[in-house]
Amino acid sequence: MSALTTMNSKISAIFYTANTHLRNYENKIPFGFRWIINLIEYIFTLLLFISLIIRYVWNHTINPLLSRFNIPIIPKYPLVSFQNDTVLITGAGGCLGHALAIEFAREARCLALLDIQKRPLDDLKHSLQQIYGKEHCRIYTYRCDLSDLNALKFTMTTIREDLGDNISVLINCAATAHFKDIMSHTDDEYQDTFIINTLAPIFITKDLLGGMLARNHGHIVNIVSSEALSGSAFTSSYSSSKAALLNFTESLSQELILAKATGVRVTAVLPFYLDGGIYTTLRK
Repeated sequence: MSALTTMNSKISAIFYTANTHLRNYENKIPFGFRWIINLIEYIFTLLLFISLIIRYVWNHTINPLLSRFNIPIIPKYPLVSFQNDTVLITGAGGCLGHALAIEFAREARCLALLDIQKRPLDDLKHSLQQIYGKEHCRIYTYRCDLSDLNALKFTMTTIREDLGDNISVLINCAATAHFKDIMSHTDDEYQDTFIINTLAPIFITKDLLGGMLARNHGHIVNIVSSEALSGSAFTSSYSSSKAALLNFTESLSQELILAKATGVRVTAVLPFYLDGGIYTTLRK
């Protein structure tokens, strides 16, 4: 803890020194040049303000008027529907997986919920049945530790026995993280992080992709992270594992285009920090 406090003090001193040098540099800039920069900034702010006004007038006046007279100006694309789909959600016991399960249960024919803990799955199943009724959507729960690839293979076999080759939507939401400096990471922590965050989603995708391609219908959603774009301090294992998953998603997207599998889509979602789940350890 003392080492972290010392590091924070050094970082604060560096930022203070940099801010002082920046202010001294700004004072040395010629007045005319500073005046031009300020003018550009004011013009940009004015244009932004005008664009917001135009958007407000369009949304609340022009667009409703055009809709009333059925005048098509901007084509409306149909919303994606998940009716009659069978959806597999990993990490369904977490905060994001829980919320996604509630949303998908509105339309999906069947939900397969997977998590490392059984009790959150049972609670989620009970909540879904209370919200939508027991006959609205078939719900299957599977307890599986994704860090054990043999257990994952066994679970996928069980899912296939229960649901057949009918899973058309895959949500890879399960993740783990160890927020600590690189030297404090153990080899096992790096290995588990990459297995859960990268290899498990890849293996599950590979297992289900063949059926989706055969039907030319499916959607794979990989919950990545904004950390995949640029790693930050104390997130080396997490950010690098998510970066690998993001690149896998990009590769899969390109291969689907080349295969002309127009009915199979893949999406990478890059959320920022969520209020709950693995980020609670980072906050502490």
